[in-house]
Amino acid sequence: MPSRSGSFTLRYRPIPAVFDADSDFDVCLARLSVLYEDLRFELMTASRTDDDAERTYFIRRSVGTLREFVECLEWLNGLAEFAAVKRGFNKFQRGEWNSALAFLSQEKKRIYDERNAFGGHFSHGAAKAAIRHSDRSAGYSLEIQWVSGGHTPQSARLRYAETLSTLALVSQKHDGDNVRDYTQNMLDMFMRANEKAIACVNILVDHVLGPRFGF
Repeated sequence: MPSRSGSFTLRYRPIPAVFDADSDFDVCLARLSVLYEDLRFELMTASRTDDDAERTYFIRRSVGTLREFVECLEWLNGLAEFAAVKRGFNKFQRGEWNSALAFLSQEKKRIYDERNAFGGHFSHGAAKAAIRHSDRSAGYSLEIQWVSGGHTPQSARLRYAETLSTLALVSQKHDGDNVRDYTQNMLDMFMRANEKAIACVNILVDHVLGPRFGF
């Protein structure tokens, strides 16, 4: 199929022909596939948007996705079935795979700390940290906007939610960092992690997923 950047090929297979629900290896592959696409979308959006609220939102989402991706990748790497797959890696692929695992292992504590701060989305702990941090943060205020037409719940815009989510990020930062520097630093690390994720997925496509789709 032609595209502006060249050409690509689509292959279709029934899900049971690609993944076996009774295989831990296949379940890991399926989970990794979803997390990889989630992470790609979240980081792409966070890096391209000029909207601070949107940027903060997708950075928060990517924290949880990246933690799950690291957990899944480490589980996959430890499976006996995958050991046979790794024996087929060439020298370059072994280097890429080992480099990715080393980087993600090195950054895992930071990823886990951020994940624990935010919980699944915006946890009780994150809300408490935001409120506590507001006591020592200058320049933050809370704003509610009512849409014309009445004071019904449907018409309210709780614009202070952006402030709370930003304060939750600030509560994790090192003293001396400002919010933009901190979120940019986080985003830079996540983008490097995403590069490692891409390398791993490309190797898995080459050795496992591609052949299952007939490539």
